[in-house]
Amino acid sequence: MKLIVIDPGFASDEGHHYPMNAFISHQARALGYRSLIVGPVHYENNKIKKFRRPNFPCRFVLPNHGYEFPFSHTNSELYSIALNMFSFGRSNVGTEEALNKYIPINRLQDGDIILVHTAFLSSLHGIASWLTKADLPNIKIRIILRFPPWIYQKRKDISTRLFEETLAAWERIPAEVIFFTDVQVYTEYIEQRTS
Repeated sequence: MKLIVIDPGFASDEGHHYPMNAFISHQARALGYRSLIVGPVHYENNKIKKFRRPNFPCRFVLPNHGYEFPFSHTNSELYSIALNMFSFGRSNVGTEEALNKYIPINRLQDGDIILVHTAFLSSLHGIASWLTKADLPNIKIRIILRFPPWIYQKRKDISTRLFEETLAAWERIPAEVIFFTDVQVYTEYIEQRTS
């Protein structure tokens, strides 16, 4: 069985992503799982600093890293909205394409686990689209929502709508999907949606 961690935020060897992925990979091996951490190409293609090579199985294939928010750096609301929509679409389509290419669904088996321990709106819809296949085996998917979808956007209403569309995509997946969160606003939002 495999544990596949999809971590768009694993863009460097600094911060919490590297040690968290190392720990998860080590624990997966101890439990008899083969692990694979899937991160952004930014890790290997960084022109400023060469990061240490992880000593656990990784593939750096995701087109964008989770902390890449070009629309947070503008004061123009209209420009921010345009960048928000463009980035959401481009990043999610690129995520789906990369996962289809490097981890095709036919490589998944019954009992495999997909973990997204730091979910970003910029890739969550793409991951859902990758998994929305009729021949999906009996797998488990666990997602931890850490940042409200509007944290970097200027328009909360648009980000909320994109998040709703993303949740709808996850509802179409024929697998056991469980969301977790350590953010109060998500807890309240999901409780309202499911009540």
